[in-house]
Amino acid sequence: MSYVDLITCPICLEHFTKPRYLPCLHTYCEECLSDYISAAYKKDDKGFNCPTCRAFNRVELSESFSAKKTANGFPINHLIMTLLDRKNLENKDVNCFSCSKRGRDAPGKFWCYSCSAAFCENCGEFHTSLPILADHRIAPIDESTDASVISLTAHDVCETHPGKKLEMFCHDHDLPCCATCTMVTHRKCESVVTLEDAAKSFKDTDSNDTEQVKDEIKSLIAEFDSKLNDSTKKYKELEEITERHEREIKEYSDKMVNHVNKLKEDFEKTLAEVQSKKMKDISNRKKELSNMQSIVSNSELLLKAVEEKCSRIQLLSLIPKITKLTDEINEKLEIMKKDPITQNIKVIIDESIEECEKIDSIGKIIEN
Repeated sequence: MSYVDLITCPICLEHFTKPRYLPCLHTYCEECLSDYISAAYKKDDKGFNCPTCRAFNRVELSESFSAKKTANGFPINHLIMTLLDRKNLENKDVNCFSCSKRGRDAPGKFWCYSCSAAFCENCGEFHTSLPILADHRIAPIDESTDASVISLTAHDVCETHPGKKLEMFCHDHDLPCCATCTMVTHRKCESVVTLEDAAKSFKDTDSNDTEQVKDEIKSLIAEFDSKLNDSTKKYKELEEITERHEREIKEYSDKMVNHVNKLKEDFEKTLAEVQSKKMKDISNRKKELSNMQSIVSNSELLLKAVEEKCSRIQLLSLIPKITKLTDEINEKLEIMKKDPITQNIKVIIDESIEECEKIDSIGKIIEN
């Protein structure tokens, strides 16, 4: 999987349009997410599951708060926007956004970093002439020879206050923030510095921090692979054990008549229920591990792409989010270790089965 996959919506399989990301860092088009929430919303639980990893997101829909508003409430993924800009600038074959909306084809000559869209010469000039768009950054696409440099800071904007540039960094909360955030939310924080100073300090230590997170992700992925393989092995062994005991049961049941046949049916039903329960437990554990692995794998790809394609500021913003996710996953793994799922079923056949009229069960089923 390459970074191009990161800019493809898992729902519509097209390049993202207004990418919005969930707390698990999985990203979807705003419209795709809105449609998905409408279809997958669980009224009783008041929320929906992530389409990719099934992580639950608690939201409450109402007549005044629709699925569209809910989707709009999730943050814009500016990291993905940066990757989209990188791809478009590298290709240099995009069409004019405004003309395409009017059913016309015109090659893009200018790129607006604020809109993440290309414009032809006429539309580009008109775009810059509007007072409301005066602060938009526009540059000729043909002159964009170094896409990595030009797009690095295009989307370093505040998620809380749309349109505000990130200018400061709060060490107390480990978050980049805009001027408004600094005055409103972080005015009592003791350690608030400029982004340039924070980035410079991070640059001196980011190698170790980034490598540590990457090593942690690799370790988690290896552990998931091991646990998933173990779950698959347990599932197969459980089937083999169950089949073996079913053969044992049949050998004894063939000696019985009438009342024994009824006992046989009851016993096989009990065994099937135990098998179903254990298989369900193993399947649920396997599914949970797969969903957690999806979060870690996505984090690895995102971290790699941001490290290679985006700014240090964006990398600085991403590290705490991934660290939080890995900490949560490690906690879940510790809980799983304390509550292991076994595949063993032990069947003890009653040796006095010949006296079938005197017994009320073929044997015992023991889980261990």
